[in-house]
Amino acid sequence: MNKKLYQILRDWPKSYITDTDLSFIIEGSDDSRYGLINRAIKKGFLIHIRRGLYEIALPEKRQMVDLFELAQMIYGPSFVSIESALQYHNIIPEGIYAITSVTTKRSMEFTTPLSLFLYRTIPKTNFLLGVERIEKNAICYFMAQPWRAIADLIYLNRKNWSSIKSMCDDMRINEDLFLEKTPSLLVDLAEEYPNKRTRQILKNLK
Repeated sequence: MNKKLYQILRDWPKSYITDTDLSFIIEGSDDSRYGLINRAIKKGFLIHIRRGLYEIALPEKRQMVDLFELAQMIYGPSFVSIESALQYHNIIPEGIYAITSVTTKRSMEFTTPLSLFLYRTIPKTNFLLGVERIEKNAICYFMAQPWRAIADLIYLNRKNWSSIKSMCDDMRINEDLFLEKTPSLLVDLAEEYPNKRTRQILKNLK
């Protein structure tokens, strides 16, 4: 592989890179640039994630890979929610087989060598209510807080919980642990989540 491209990938501040980034830093024609990219993919130094987006697979970058951040890059606007967010917050005991996000665009699924990324459609109104920006070192992504993840789960999976106990039993949630999670957000979501049925169930839980 071109030595200059290897150095660029090694020193790049993120674990992923886009065609737009590469067009600014690699001289020459589009064909020559794509030739370099394809050779890097064949050698295993780049992993093709989706059109125009690559994961840098150099040994020096392995510790930088963050699937939640990558989920934001693959398809947006979006944020991590429902089971993936609940598992992130240590609310549910099961591991997750995919990174699941919600989006205002149509539902999509991306199978990559790193993980399966799922995106499910929710209303646009109050899209970021109960969503926090997570930053650590050079990594940044948006994550639903526990009650927002529950609200999205009610909306998307047609959950019909009548009480906190029924919710916790169904999801195998530690009830005492969950009730510590920002109860004021439940109040806001019960008034402002953009779906009447979801608001009513959240009021039952409140």
